[in-house]
Formats: sequence, structure tokens, C-alpha cells
Amino acid sequence: MNELLNYMKEYNRKNTLGYRIDWGVLTNFNELHFFYVSDKEPFCSIRLEQITGMIDVLRQLLSAEGVKTDGAEHHYSESRKEILGELFLQDLKKWRIILANGYYEANRNLSVLQLKEVSQQILDRLIFIRMLETFRILPYNWLRGIYLRWKEGFIGLNDPFSEVIRSQFARIESLYDTDLFLPKLCDRIVIDDAFLSELMKVEEPFSGEIARKIGKVELSKNYKGFVNCFNRSGT
Repeated sequence: MNELLNYMKEYNRKNTLGYRIDWGVLTNFNELHFFYVSDKEPFCSIRLEQITGMIDVLRQLLSAEGVKTDGAEHHYSESRKEILGELFLQDLKKWRIILANGYYEANRNLSVLQLKEVSQQILDRLIFIRMLETFRILPYNWLRGIYLRWKEGFIGLNDPFSEVIRSQFARIESLYDTDLFLPKLCDRIVIDDAFLSELMKVEEPFSGEIARKIGKVELSKNYKGFVNCFNRSGT
């Protein structure tokens, strides 16, 4: 299992062709186990004696049509809905700390209220994007995919990632006509790409550089109610 996951991660890190491997299958011919690249446990396991009763699942995961329609992604999101809700809660808390400290590092003149305002503006946008992912309007981990393409030099060449994100936010505004993505204070002030890069991680700890800076600003907010609503809306 570890060998498979490490191979996918290493391939994605070195690949320069603009696509990724996020799904893997392990089998001993008695069992099939399906993995997502960032998970240590399979999101779907099928024993040999179960195969005839799970043809539809196998078709969704392995058929050419299933691949074209992101069947693995859809099955994963359904099977992990409850866990993803808890992970999303953890993400929200982490994102809030990262954003507040990132804006503080680059804009020492901002008050705590202003730091709270700009952090919340970005969080609101991230929440909306996650909802679009939940309803399969955007692909899973859409923003992270953009980050990886930028990091590999396929988009936004010579532009900071903050500008790439702002251009994507403007694109969403043009498509969905929501005030969340209209120009706001968060679009007029600077934040270092090192902090934005932390937002794109999948279940990884803070990097050493950011860990040393985190904690200068802490803005409390309880997102439990939102996550409950988030889970209900995805049913």
C-alpha cells in the first residue's frame, strides 16, 4: 500500500505533462482495494465473492465511461462524505489561522478587525468553491489542481500564485454572479505565496517556515454548524 501511494505522490511531483495520478488499485486477486492518493486507507474494498453484487460499482470505478465521467471521484466523495465533513471543519480552522497570519505578516498596519474581515472574505470564497465541488459543478480539489499547474509552470508563468487565485476568483464571479467574488479588501492587499501554498495542502502539517510564524494572530470562530449544514446539503 505505502509503495503504491508513494509512487503516485512521487509521480505527481515529477510529472511535467500537466496531468496527475490520484487513484490507485491494489489486488491480490481475492480482493480489490481502491485508494485516493492522500489517504492511507482504501475508500472502497471488494472481495472476490462480492463482485457479482457490485458490478455497478466496478463499472463506475473501472469502465471507460466511468473514467470519462469521473466515476472514482464521485464514488469517493459519496463514501467519504461524513469524514470529508470533519476534514473540512479542520481545514476551515487551519485556513483561518493561515490567512490571518499571512495578511498580518505582509500588512502590519491592519487592525485585528481588518485581519478578521480579509480572512473571512477568502474563507467565504473557499467555502463556496467547496460547495461547488460537493455538487460536482467543479472537480474535487479544483483549486489545488490550479495550484499544482501553476507550480509546475503550466499557468501564470512569472505571476505570483496570489494573482493566479485572484484571476480564478474573477472567473467564478463571471460564471456565477455572486457578490463573494467581487473586488474586496482581500484583493487589494498583499499576502505571501508561502501562506497561500499552505492552503493547498491535503492533510499535511504546516511547513517549518509557516509553523514558526503561525500563532501571532488567532481569530476564533466556530464552524461546526456550517459543517452540519454542508453535510446535509450534499445528501
